[in-house]
Amino acid sequence: MRSYPRLLWLLVTAIAISILAGSVPAKSDTYSIFFESDRDGDYRIFRLDGTTATAVTPEGCRHPSVTSDGSMLFYTRVEETLWGHFWNVFYLENGDEHRLTTNEIYDELEPVISRNGTFAAFTTMRQGNLEIITLSLDDNDLQHRITENLKPDELPALAGDEDYIYWTGRTGNNSHIFRTPGEGGGDVERITAEAISWEEHPGVSADGRYMVYASVMDVEEPEDVEDVEDVEDVEDVEDVESEEISRLDGVWLADASKYPWMAEEAELVEEEEEDEDEEEGEGVGEDEILMTREGNSDIWVIDLTSMVRTQLTFNSAWDANPMISSDGMVIVFTSNRDGNNEIYQIQRNGSGLIRLTDNEANDNYATIN
Repeated sequence: MRSYPRLLWLLVTAIAISILAGSVPAKSDTYSIFFESDRDGDYRIFRLDGTTATAVTPEGCRHPSVTSDGSMLFYTRVEETLWGHFWNVFYLENGDEHRLTTNEIYDELEPVISRNGTFAAFTTMRQGNLEIITLSLDDNDLQHRITENLKPDELPALAGDEDYIYWTGRTGNNSHIFRTPGEGGGDVERITAEAISWEEHPGVSADGRYMVYASVMDVEEPEDVEDVEDVEDVEDVEDVESEEISRLDGVWLADASKYPWMAEEAELVEEEEEDEDEEEGEGVGEDEILMTREGNSDIWVIDLTSMVRTQLTFNSAWDANPMISSDGMVIVFTSNRDGNNEIYQIQRNGSGLIRLTDNEANDNYATIN
């Protein structure tokens, strides 16, 4: 009889432990989310804690990337000098900021860190065109130029290690996702295959199985350009593909919306062209010589094992810049469906769509561990 109270106590304890265990979310259900925002007047990287966004970097920082354990946060910082705007790659580790690249001449943009924190990649303009550079964090001087293309290659993505590097590249007037072995490069493989579309901004799970990206369907071909004068020293050009004459000091005007100073320079060029048009009576406007992305942008996920693609969002708004969690379960992305750019979250199966931020500022480029 004396054993009954002890058994009862053990039973109650077991039930209590079970209840408490059920109330604690599993590790895969708890994520660290970072994003860029100009809500403080200049771009910083913010960490999202519930509904609270806390700035974790100085001003001028953009495009975050985070490791699986959340211990290393990568980003790029812009510095304005007398010679122009220079970008370099920085990272936070255990609260301490470190500068990864020290190039004072060329731009280094859109950095990503592998989920295990050993390998990095970024977009550079060292050769006068947007290309992909990789490096090992064990040896910052050992850098590899992965791409070498007359057309821009940008927005790199990494999985758990350096097995493959993914990026956004051009074919004709369209954009698709490509990959190549990360350690030194190799054969290039095209991952997405829509004939007429603009596919961009890949994000890969740590195991390399799932990749998310944004797809803009029904991209209109740019109009043929005839008798173009004074556009980057191109004269009397007929049937020229838009990207051949859409450069401004090595910067692609089609991507001007991503970088404020590029937009300003694009506006200056447009004003000059408008003035020339007025003087000459007729002319070619800027819209006719730039690559166009007409249509709706939605978020897609692809199983890289089976190559089965699934569309996750079906909204008339602009859903873009996705990133998938390390475990491949959750996707964060940017959408203007509520009037301005906010951060949203959705499950890989397309369920559980929620808005994570609600601010008048421009919240963009979220990353998740």
